[in-house]
Amino acid sequence: MAAFMTEILKKLNLKHLSDNFERERITPDIVSKLSLVELTELGLQNSEMMSLRIKCSPFGLQKPGYDHGEAGPPAFEIPQTVLEYFLEEEGFPIVKIARLMSISGRFIEGCGAMG
Repeated sequence: MAAFMTEILKKLNLKHLSDNFERERITPDIVSKLSLVELTELGLQNSEMMSLRIKCSPFGLQKPGYDHGEAGPPAFEIPQTVLEYFLEEEGFPIVKIARLMSISGRFIEGCGAMG
């Protein structure tokens, strides 16, 4: 995802800000959730913010992909490293992660990301 962010910044002639985005771990899927203050702290001018949000909007609208199997509920394709990051690095509770990713808490518990 970081490579996508660098590419988007490059296309918008904002490559000089890529270090700020990388340091803060800003990826395209969360740009739409950043406040005006946060975007300003990253070095963006008001005139650049909307262009960046528009370029990043397709990344933030996607729900986790899933595969319809022959029987049973669909199998979601969420890398365990993503769940571990939210649980261990960010300290998010399972309920919050479930809401962010549009999945159930039981799914997260069943992935074995809890330990």
